[in-house]
Amino acid sequence: MSAQLLVKSDWFNVTKGVRQGCLLSPYLFNIMCEALMRLALEGFEGGFKIGGRLVTNLRYADDIVLIASNERELQALVTRLHWAACELSMRINVKKREVIKVDDDLTPMKVTVAGVYLRQVHSFKYLGAYFNSDAVCTQEIKSRLAMGRERMAQLNTLWRSLAISNPLKARLIQALIWPIVTYGANAWTLNKELTGNIEAFEMQCYRRSMKVPYTEHVSNETILERVKRGRGLLASVKSRKLKHFGHSARHNSLVKDIMLGPMHYDAMQVRGNNGQTILESGRVSPYRIWSTWRRTEIRIVNSSRLSPTPDNGFGKLQLQLQTCA
Repeated sequence: MSAQLLVKSDWFNVTKGVRQGCLLSPYLFNIMCEALMRLALEGFEGGFKIGGRLVTNLRYADDIVLIASNERELQALVTRLHWAACELSMRINVKKREVIKVDDDLTPMKVTVAGVYLRQVHSFKYLGAYFNSDAVCTQEIKSRLAMGRERMAQLNTLWRSLAISNPLKARLIQALIWPIVTYGANAWTLNKELTGNIEAFEMQCYRRSMKVPYTEHVSNETILERVKRGRGLLASVKSRKLKHFGHSARHNSLVKDIMLGPMHYDAMQVRGNNGQTILESGRVSPYRIWSTWRRTEIRIVNSSRLSPTPDNGFGKLQLQLQTCA
């Protein structure tokens, strides 16, 4: 990479990176990441259409998700990203890249990077949350409840203390355990089974903090009277979901388009019970999004860190950096 100062100077090569904690580090990272994606997406017409927008990627720091509507588009997008990384003297760590297919068709996909096949998985963790090929969040919710139980076990010394009253223990559970369990709850889709699991977990926490085993046959109402509070975990989850929906619906953003926008298909029709077509010209009513979600074809690639490599013959990209006076 080459650089040039605002004052008149010749071009010079940047041969050393910044030190850890340098204020320039996030800016330089954002510049290179944006340049990489713009170079990879230049002229690309694929992706997944929803709410009138064409979604091709989701990015958070160095965690990149590539989205395509079929295997051919995904292979083209991955190849473009690989070439762009080579042009910027970077490389993609194939061992940390995974492919997931959300579709009723169980035919395996074959996506390669520089001749190396990417591993296809049923689920993977992205930004601390589980995503799976069934497009449901059962695994994510159950894993969160398991993490909450593990944390409860680690705090046994606190629960055995006789100096802490039962109502105070309940408040400590709400402060120390609930944030772990409800991480990412804004996007959860609840059903009867998961609702029961969440309510049962809350009562398990209260019983464990008061050392009340199930063999004593103490009712949940009695436990709630001892902690002087009602059930609140499930209500907290639903409240967060509604607040997130209201916040997203009030602002024009990609999140709003994804949540409320109709999904677009190339060739597919969904008919109601009376035979009337509810999907015309590839557009689905937003009220039928969830019912038709499992028919969609979404391919997601989990792109990991990009590491620099020696020049590989694909050329170099010069970025002009200017300093303010």
